[in-house]
Amino acid sequence: MNTLLVAINSKFSHSNLAVRYLSNYIRRNSQINISFLELTINQNIDHMLAKVLENKPDVIGFSCYIWNIELVLQLSEIIKVDNSNISIILGGPEVSFESLQTMEKYPFIDFIIRGEGELPLNNLIVALYRQESVEKIPGLTHRVNNTVEVNDDQKLSIALDELSYPYLESEDFSNQYIYYETTRGCPFNCSFCLSSSKQGVRKLSLERIREDLRKIVRTKANAIKLVDRTFNFDKKRAMEIMSYIVEINQNNIKFHMELTAEILDDEFIEFINQLPIDMFQFEIGVQSTNSKTLAAVNRRSDYRTLAAIASRIIKGKNAHVHLDLIAGLPYQSYDNFRKSFNDIYNLKAEKLQLGFLKVLKGTSIRANADLYGIRYLDKAPYEVIRTNDINLSELLLLKKIESLVSVYYDEHYFINTLDAVMEFTSPFDFFEDFAMYWTKHLLFDSYHKRSILFDLLYGFIQEKYQLDVRGSLLDDFLLSEKNIEVPKYLYEKEEKQYTHLKHDLLAIPSFKSTYFEKQIDVPNKKLVNDFRLIEKDNEYHAYIYGDKNNIFDRSKKINVTKLLQGD
Repeated sequence: MNTLLVAINSKFSHSNLAVRYLSNYIRRNSQINISFLELTINQNIDHMLAKVLENKPDVIGFSCYIWNIELVLQLSEIIKVDNSNISIILGGPEVSFESLQTMEKYPFIDFIIRGEGELPLNNLIVALYRQESVEKIPGLTHRVNNTVEVNDDQKLSIALDELSYPYLESEDFSNQYIYYETTRGCPFNCSFCLSSSKQGVRKLSLERIREDLRKIVRTKANAIKLVDRTFNFDKKRAMEIMSYIVEINQNNIKFHMELTAEILDDEFIEFINQLPIDMFQFEIGVQSTNSKTLAAVNRRSDYRTLAAIASRIIKGKNAHVHLDLIAGLPYQSYDNFRKSFNDIYNLKAEKLQLGFLKVLKGTSIRANADLYGIRYLDKAPYEVIRTNDINLSELLLLKKIESLVSVYYDEHYFINTLDAVMEFTSPFDFFEDFAMYWTKHLLFDSYHKRSILFDLLYGFIQEKYQLDVRGSLLDDFLLSEKNIEVPKYLYEKEEKQYTHLKHDLLAIPSFKSTYFEKQIDVPNKKLVNDFRLIEKDNEYHAYIYGDKNNIFDRSKKINVTKLLQGD
């Protein structure tokens, strides 16, 4: 019996942890041949079908999430119509709830695994392999003749140390993210999160984590994302893991983890602010700064405490901080969202992530949706359409604002200009007016390369505020656009006339050793392309490009007037 587990990821850069854990567990515990395949939602469905069927599977298990469930259902139906002897198994968070209704609606599904998959999937595969009954396998929903049977829930859970390290040393993760977990579960009970459906936290041992991390840092992955819901629920444990990462992470791979800010104490904050620069990214879920909203979704959070702690980490400038807001929560009106946005914008985190409520199966907010007038799409991703407090038109405007925040704030290419404008308006009002400007000029209808985004920002500011932001915009342009000619409205002179001065700068040992330390052996004729030089008001400024992936050190503006004058 040939069994294939299939993951359909949301992006090529992502990897799937579930199919690796499951296939390793079954292979080790039952000695049954099982393999896995990773695809992405951006691939053609015919290509995906061909890749699946190339494996000649007798049993196919799909890992199901809100971003891939429609594709999974399409693939399953086509496969089943073509060959009814192939068994189709679905598992994962998207099908762990309402499994009876799902199987009644889609007759081409043979089995659904509810909850954690290792034990029930292993038991199911063994039973199919031996042609035994599946009627008593906990956590399984299955067919018996023309009816669907829902077996008892699974009460047992495996110890996480029983799971094998999920990745192979031969796998190439260049330009990809690796996912890793040190815990399952969450100590908190946020009503919009699937983790609220389970109680308690199970931990991987520190010994095992160290063993896994030694392997992970040898990969060529872009970043390691820990999927732990609250990485810092145990302060001592979290600090030990992070200290070990610092000790062994010679390649400076980035580690991304979710923190609950309110439980960080002075010791942990000081620890964070002494970490190596640009090694850690912290995602902090604010969700709302409205106390009534937070109470309604079971978040034991005090925004003033959270803001003070997040601000200390952000000002430390060692770790990237991402702050999250969710639109569509109970009691979160458009004006309340405006206040929340202004509150977290002013913390000046590296990224502001504006999300929209997903009313997921199995969450308490779904069960209480009528209480708050929450209406949502009745198919994945179950996104909010309206509530008692916010309507569809307002949510659609927030989506436009979110897209502009992503382009103009999160990438930090326009930060000097935004800082200049915020002296005259509030952050939310700026992005709201900018969204209306884009709508008026049909700018959301097409893609704009970054150099054009500068023109659009300048045109809007001139029309709305009549501010002269050319100095700030010039700095932003030169710090982000390496080889693109500066628009004449920002700088009228020709940069080429300063080429000889760039060579003069590189001939100064202190300049080259300070700003091109890692390229000290590169010939100067090549390094002249790694920075720009302009003259303004009888002063010379060099714009030196750093690491494009490091917001803290992406590029620098240096006054080099005295260097060129020999002072």
